[in-house]
Amino acid sequence: MKRPDSRWPDRREVERLLPDSRTAHDREVLELYKDTRKDIERRGGHVLAAVPENELKAWFNREKQYRYLETGRRLDEVGKVQIAEYLHLAVVDGELKIPDVQLIVRDKEGEIKHVNLEGTSEHYRPGYVAKKDRAGFHSREYTAKVRRVKDGPDVVGSLLGR
Repeated sequence: MKRPDSRWPDRREVERLLPDSRTAHDREVLELYKDTRKDIERRGGHVLAAVPENELKAWFNREKQYRYLETGRRLDEVGKVQIAEYLHLAVVDGELKIPDVQLIVRDKEGEIKHVNLEGTSEHYRPGYVAKKDRAGFHSREYTAKVRRVKDGPDVVGSLLGR
């Protein structure tokens, strides 16, 4: 399977675009991105790239189109899971889950890892957030109007070996 586009957006490109964001959700994603990047760097890692949601969707759709042209058949569940794994995404309950931003990280041992970030707000339904959790996304939770990083496994720490 070939990657549809091997050029990952540089993290400075994401930082340049997101500060001008007009929505609270985009500001939340930017804040989560900056906090996660600082945490990764504090642990000895380095963010190589930040791939926004629209790029991940485009890569998935291009790969889906390549498969259709090769086989003449629509994408089945197995094909969806294969493409999702290739892009370091997850399929939960038959649905592809795409994060707001996927960070491509080099840890202190030099291994390449992927961290999926999802901005959430008090308006999100619990079922939607639960599916994103099951997909392994790193996000924040709003409870009693106090934002806190979600309890549970340290996603970044587990990826970077701490």
